[in-house]
Amino acid sequence: GSSQAAGAVGASKPDALQRQAVVLTPEEVRDRETDVPAPVDRGDVLPRARRGVFHPEEIARERALEADLPAPVDRGEASAPGTEAGAPASTGRWSAPTGWPINAIHAVLTPDGKVLTYGSDPSGAQGAQLYFDVWDPATDTHNLMQHATRSDMSCSAHTVLAESGRVLIAGGDSRGSSADKVNFGIRETSLYDPVSATMSAGPPMNHARWCGSAVPLADGRVLMLGGIDGNGVLAGGLETYTPGLGWKDLPGIVWPGDIFYPRAVLAPNGRVVVADNNRLLSVHTAAPGISQIGALPKTVDWLLPWAMFDRGRMMMIANDGATMVVDLNGRTPVVTTLPGPGVDRDWGSATVLPDGKVLVTGGSGRPNELVGAAFRAHIWDPKTGLWTAGASAQKPRLYHSTALLLPDATVLTAGGGSPGPVTNLNAEIYAPPYLFDSGGQRAPRPVIDAAPAQLTLGTDFRIGVASSRPVQRVTLVRTGSATHSTNFEQRFLELPFTQAPGASTIDVALTESPNVLPAGHYMLFVIDDAGVPSVARIVKLSGAWTQVAAQGQTFTLPSATLVRYGANEDMVEKTVSGEVRCTSAFFGSNPAPAASKGCSVLTPKIAGAIPGPATGPTTDSTVAVEGGTFSMPSPTVVSYGAGSSWIERTVSGPATCSNAFFGADPLRFVVKSCVTSPG
Repeated sequence: GSSQAAGAVGASKPDALQRQAVVLTPEEVRDRETDVPAPVDRGDVLPRARRGVFHPEEIARERALEADLPAPVDRGEASAPGTEAGAPASTGRWSAPTGWPINAIHAVLTPDGKVLTYGSDPSGAQGAQLYFDVWDPATDTHNLMQHATRSDMSCSAHTVLAESGRVLIAGGDSRGSSADKVNFGIRETSLYDPVSATMSAGPPMNHARWCGSAVPLADGRVLMLGGIDGNGVLAGGLETYTPGLGWKDLPGIVWPGDIFYPRAVLAPNGRVVVADNNRLLSVHTAAPGISQIGALPKTVDWLLPWAMFDRGRMMMIANDGATMVVDLNGRTPVVTTLPGPGVDRDWGSATVLPDGKVLVTGGSGRPNELVGAAFRAHIWDPKTGLWTAGASAQKPRLYHSTALLLPDATVLTAGGGSPGPVTNLNAEIYAPPYLFDSGGQRAPRPVIDAAPAQLTLGTDFRIGVASSRPVQRVTLVRTGSATHSTNFEQRFLELPFTQAPGASTIDVALTESPNVLPAGHYMLFVIDDAGVPSVARIVKLSGAWTQVAAQGQTFTLPSATLVRYGANEDMVEKTVSGEVRCTSAFFGSNPAPAASKGCSVLTPKIAGAIPGPATGPTTDSTVAVEGGTFSMPSPTVVSYGAGSSWIERTVSGPATCSNAFFGADPLRFVVKSCVTSPG
């Protein structure tokens, strides 16, 4: 966020509120941050009220919390490595804090393995109008630069573009164009090119945004939603960015959810799913629409950590400190509640590790206060649902802090403050337990000594590995793009592979859908049988579908192949071999009622598909419009709805095409119909 005085919507800040840096000695900073015995009062944080942001008074509340106040500036000097009673093989280990040129409010891992950060000036003052830093982990060197776009990029959204590898930075703060207008959205975008290390102006969005979200889509486009617009209210329009073509509105829909950084992911069915308050919303970008597809048993906030940690699965920390897992792989979401890390994670970060576990760092018991500050790392294991306590960091990571997985399998945590109780111009690096042996020394690691630079979905690939132990796993983790407790790009997948005994090469299968592995850049890891990961190779991944048959046709596949059936973004997928019937009956669902559907395979697989004749109806049948009656002579799946919103029921005998008969209204205020898909 950026700053302005409480209650002064759009007004300039009085001089008294301008930043007055208070520089403490390292000893004074450590004294402020040292854990000391103290009573624990949980009554004021559990249960905690929902901090949704929908209305003008809620926007004003959040702006009041952005006010610049004097705070000590901690540059990490003269700090010693942390000491832990536990063994590093159990708890991991933190590095000594180190200085950072700016407050790393935004952090992006670029395809060259370097880290782009921005968010403040070198004094820690809010606003990223001119400054950005590029850190090279390999040499531990910084390159602090300025750009001439004049856009204040603070509180923007960002993602690495799939084809070019450039970083799209969308929106930001109006302070860059008007000194007396702060915390309003802007239309401007910037493009960072990691090859030339330059920042340039990009094509402006159709809607001004401050604190919006960017969602990478399967084909390399980017969906933008949410944020504050140029008038200080919700930026209601949704839009997509296509490199080379610019921005395009999704017509006829308005974002109905939280304003700040909606937590949105591309789901396996091609829809964008958003966890909003206590509900799950689905965004359809091909036939624009928004619908509620589920409910959450607990509420979530924009200030709590979350992650997309596996194929179609989200992990979120709820307001009461519990963990919620949302599985988006079926026709309807399945939500599971598990024990969590506690209620001290406001403005913490969740980072997916190479082994699929999730690291949670930072946060506190009260938003952006040193009350119940969480210094200790916690690691969540999706296989057991349990949390394990790790080592403790030295610096509080609260509002405006970031965390990012690095190619060497460590995690960078940086920044915090501006505003806050401490302005952290410093960073720490966490080495998880998998990097240590039982004696506390760094464990020998497998090495990827050969790998392709580009991967294509539907094409297997080979890598060369040097390892003293057998390789047990091969994983992909998308390069991260983090800010405000959100990582816009985070996702993980384990890949099947084969390795002959004693061989130094591994053959990896890559048969996933682009909805599961969207086009972009990923870290490729191998993990040995002791659980130790390699240093990653960053690879560029792409994938596309090619239609092999229309609805009602047949085709034959020589081996098990992923096939998708449907229309637009309304698809179901199935791995099949032999004769395939391109019908709803064969795929067990009608994903796009009333639409002309088809069957597609990943483009490299099209050569093996043998087309066959049509054996069934080539279109769906409308059996009634809303309010009408119909009868089915045998049990038949009937879809009820309109557009992209449908519900199903198996019907036998007489029926009514109505909300009452189907038990819900899939699309309000629209005339619906009842449809069957024969064959």
